[in-house]
Amino acid sequence: MHDALAQSEMTMPQGMTHELFVADREFHEPDTAGFQIPVPFWDPDTDMVETIMLQHTVHSRTRAAQRCIDLQRIDTVMVYGETVYKQGMVFMYLGKDQVPEHLARHRDKYANTVVVLSGDSNQVITCYRCPNPAKHLRRKQKNLSVFRQAA
Repeated sequence: MHDALAQSEMTMPQGMTHELFVADREFHEPDTAGFQIPVPFWDPDTDMVETIMLQHTVHSRTRAAQRCIDLQRIDTVMVYGETVYKQGMVFMYLGKDQVPEHLARHRDKYANTVVVLSGDSNQVITCYRCPNPAKHLRRKQKNLSVFRQAA
């Protein structure tokens, strides 16, 4: 009985090989229209609030889900966090001191979160947590290193 059940689960749709089935299922890029994050920014020069739409990449959605970082936390980092420009990217982090008072009860949840944005577009590349984000980002190289092959 177990053999018949296992064999029925392993049957592919007619006309598909195993490679095509796996490639079609795993590597299909989903529509990213539903993964935009509206982030309000206050411009001190004009004293106006502008809303910028950030686009999640497939990688950032995957990593955020794995690390239990929701869109509200990314939004909070973008609004209240500090900004560091290095390696052609924009690193935004929220340390323990930057967590706003209305989120003081959830300080441990929001503190030490880093969001990495592309330097030339409005894409969120990845997000993660680290114990001391200011020190971590200060120690990063200014430019990405290029690997050279030995001649």
